[in-house]
Amino acid sequence: LFVGADWVQKVLNQPLENVSVDGALKQTDAGELRGSVWNLVSQRYLDIDLQQVKENLESHPWVHEVDVRRQWPAGLEIRVKEQIPVARWGQRGLLNGEGEVFVPAESMRFETLPRFQGPESRTLAMMAQFRSLNQQMRPLKLQLASLELEPRGAWSLTFNNGVRLLLGRGDLVEKVKRF
Repeated sequence: LFVGADWVQKVLNQPLENVSVDGALKQTDAGELRGSVWNLVSQRYLDIDLQQVKENLESHPWVHEVDVRRQWPAGLEIRVKEQIPVARWGQRGLLNGEGEVFVPAESMRFETLPRFQGPESRTLAMMAQFRSLNQQMRPLKLQLASLELEPRGAWSLTFNNGVRLLLGRGDLVEKVKRF
């Protein structure tokens, strides 16, 4: 049994031969991700730490989520879900649909997205407030270009026509209705 198990281990534990990267990638290069994996793993098929590969790839600013699996006989299959920016965050960051901030090397291409500024712990509340206020302004053919939340809780918003409202703290919906 011991000799048989050792033989099976040697047969199955071949050097890694193939790394495939799948996913709808627009901002990230599959070849770059593949190269990152090859630089990280120089081990045999069964010795590869899949969690380490996953964490390494998720450290890339445009990578949101990674699923890494062994692919018989000597490959890795990597499925990548890329970050999808829905707003700009501060001066250099971007915000994804789940309220997570990420900072890519180049964010200037996304100047048309609305800009949020505030405490990073309040991103989801800011996104909800943004949607609510945008719905409220739709009949007036106004759109929010910027939404800011100061640390003390005061809100200010800027519309696409350049008008800026300083709303302070309290019920924003009621204050915007008055506007």
